[in-house]
Amino acid sequence: MSLIIACGIGLQPVCDRGQFEKACGGVLRGEHKSIGYAIFEAYLDQVKEINETDQLLASQEAASLLVNFADSLSQLDGGGSWRKASSLLQRSVLLQSRQAANPWLATVWVDLSQLDSITVSEETNAAIDLFLQQEYDKDLEERYSAFEAINNGNSQRCEQLTANVMKRWVTYQQLIEPYMSISAVQFAAYPKLNTGHRVRAEMTQLDTSNSPRLEQRFQEWSTWHKRQTEATIALIRSARSSFLFDPCSTRCGVSSNKQAIKLQQQLLQLSATVRDKNSLAIESLKMIAHETQ
Repeated sequence: MSLIIACGIGLQPVCDRGQFEKACGGVLRGEHKSIGYAIFEAYLDQVKEINETDQLLASQEAASLLVNFADSLSQLDGGGSWRKASSLLQRSVLLQSRQAANPWLATVWVDLSQLDSITVSEETNAAIDLFLQQEYDKDLEERYSAFEAINNGNSQRCEQLTANVMKRWVTYQQLIEPYMSISAVQFAAYPKLNTGHRVRAEMTQLDTSNSPRLEQRFQEWSTWHKRQTEATIALIRSARSSFLFDPCSTRCGVSSNKQAIKLQQQLLQLSATVRDKNSLAIESLKMIAHETQ
């Protein structure tokens, strides 16, 4: 039994009904609605025929079917609406499916379309599409190779594969850099970040209407937390771009470089500091709220 099957990871990349309707909902109208659904059902029938004995080959076949499916949808009209919808569908399915079989779970290719209130430029979407066209297949192959290396205890192979994946991640990050100042994108791109949700949740439960001190204390924490978030991101990016390893995904490719180890220790210390400061901030907010009642 392959490691992928043993881990309960299903066939990917596969477009499900929810993804299809979300990407194409705006153009599933009139005569195109029945045709679009017919193409989707035919695509699902093809997916069901994939032999999953060899998980890598099955995933490669699924990726090829997805490309053909999106191409068929893109030709439903000459105005470009279906082309845009099909591109969104293919892009989102590929980006989201990557996490289903990823030894470096914290090394994410963010799907910006999944984040609310973010308008992505056509230029960025086109750049991401080109990146996926050039890099997805190789990345898929190396992710499966990494699972095999983990299973066989081949640390040298893991380190080599990790370096390749980190270089690819750096390229992708450059494409979405214009959106990285948005906190929702930051937390999606770096899922191990401390979001400070406990402090924010506590603040929403307190009555701030008659307590300028409470609001001031929260703003002080918020400013501090933003600086720490930026510092954490800088350390992670340095680890991935300079030392070609991911300190947040150590299942495959742990670095033996002394500078990299030192950086990882700094990251752990910073993470602990943020956690402790958040707890102190909660206690401080509660105390101020109690004093002003």
